[in-house]
Order: sequence, then structure tokens, then C-alpha cells
Amino acid sequence: MKILRALIFIFYKPLLTINLIFTGCALSVILKSGITFIDIAVSLKLFGYLVCIGYQHFLSPKVYFYYRNAGYGARQMYAYTFTVDFILFLLLLIPISL
Repeated sequence: MKILRALIFIFYKPLLTINLIFTGCALSVILKSGITFIDIAVSLKLFGYLVCIGYQHFLSPKVYFYYRNAGYGARQMYAYTFTVDFILFLLLLIPISL
């Protein structure tokens, strides 16, 4: 489990800026419009995930991924990374919605 956390961090590092931008946009939609527009915020997050996958696939295909040596596939790492990111996003929404 310890190595998986490190691998998720290594995998997430180049995608962090993109995800922070889309998280900020989604949170600003919620702050300006209210919690009733959560569907738009979640749609922004999902679009951000698609942008991250496109960035990783098209702009940095020659990057050596350490997770492959550990036996994890790309889809599995995307699932882990985006699950952790989405849980953190939901935890940020809790204080806003109260």
C-alpha cells in the first residue's frame, strides 16, 4: 500500500496543475451560483479528467512511467488518481454546502 501511494503521487504530479485549474473553476461555479449547480461543477471536473488523459496521451507519450514496473496499468492508475482527486473535491464541497 505504501508503494501505491508513492506511485499515485508520481503519476499525479504532472497532472496536478490541470486538475487544480478545473477544481478551481468548479468550486467557483458552486460559490457564485450555489450548490444547486453541482451538476455543472461535476461536469467541469469530468472534462478536466478528459483533458488530463489527453495531455498524458498526446503531449507526453515518451515519459517513463514508474508504475508499469510495479505491475499497475495505465487505466488502473488513472482510476486511482481520479478517485482520490474526486474524493478531495467532494471534501472541499462539504464546507461550502453547509
